[in-house]
Amino acid sequence: MNKVVDYLKHKQKGQGIVEYALLLAFVVGIAMMLNGANLGGAVKDTFDKVAAVLLGEKTYAQRYSEWKNSKNDAIRNAADNNERIKVDQEGLYELVKDLIGKTPEEVNTLLKTMNPTSSVNYVGPQGTTNESSKIQPIEYFDNYEDNDLVMLQYKQSGAAIEQMSGQSVDVVANNNAYQTTTTNRFFYSDDMLAEAGDNYNDTKRTVKTVLTYKDGVVESAHVWAETYKGNDRRTAEGLNLTVTSSGYTTTDYRDTSHGQPHL
Repeated sequence: MNKVVDYLKHKQKGQGIVEYALLLAFVVGIAMMLNGANLGGAVKDTFDKVAAVLLGEKTYAQRYSEWKNSKNDAIRNAADNNERIKVDQEGLYELVKDLIGKTPEEVNTLLKTMNPTSSVNYVGPQGTTNESSKIQPIEYFDNYEDNDLVMLQYKQSGAAIEQMSGQSVDVVANNNAYQTTTTNRFFYSDDMLAEAGDNYNDTKRTVKTVLTYKDGVVESAHVWAETYKGNDRRTAEGLNLTVTSSGYTTTDYRDTSHGQPHL
């Protein structure tokens, strides 16, 4: 909503635009409420979408369509890194937003849609954020020298990306029981794109989330992206989020499950 206000400060005919945004929020909010969804979240989502249109921003799904088959340096040259961080944040939000408000059983059902072959119980005891409640839906290797291909460490990562984008992943080859090679790029900010020297042997990028439960349902999800280069493990710039029913915010959440916080 703040984006709409900022836009109106610099544009004429603001009253008509505000009325249009409010009308959209009202109609979508009522429809969502009648379907049992959260009214506040529905209105916020609508304002965010209106703001994106007014400001010329594009959704993760739109950028995925444009950039998924682009090479790393071409993506870097296509937009400022702050814009690309925003796109990646939206992708992470899309990945976990449907888990908010769900029971452990419902969480398992949703996650098994992304990974139907898994027998893992994805949730730990209610109210905990321990290792057993951690989910790692995406892990991939991006070789800078082989600038056309990305290798998914787990084939179910492709289903997670389809959850984010609403679109398919272009499979080039099923390497073995676990790995899939694709021509797609999934994240677009600097830390998530391969650099000179990155290769399949020692460099990977992952997405992880830890769920926090309250009163039997997921209250929030901490979701973040990490880069690994040998023994160096760190959080990607800007990609450390807390997702609730109200949307998402950047956070300083730290994962200490490996004996050290990610930086």
